[in-house]
Amino acid sequence: MAIVADQYDFAIGVDTHAASHTLALITTSTSAVRQQAQFPASPAGLRRAVGWIQRLPRKRRR
Repeated sequence: MAIVADQYDFAIGVDTHAASHTLALITTSTSAVRQQAQFPASPAGLRRAVGWIQRLPRKRRR
């Protein structure tokens, strides 16, 4: 089983609720939260969340 921190510099955590979802960009080596954002739990809010994720850094360890 692969360990996420061995392969990726960042991970995304999600805290879901009935009215909103909070997403956090986490540094895998330290578990530090680098960015976070909250979005409504609606189709439009989920589209905004996907857009937020797509703009985040994408770096995979080799």
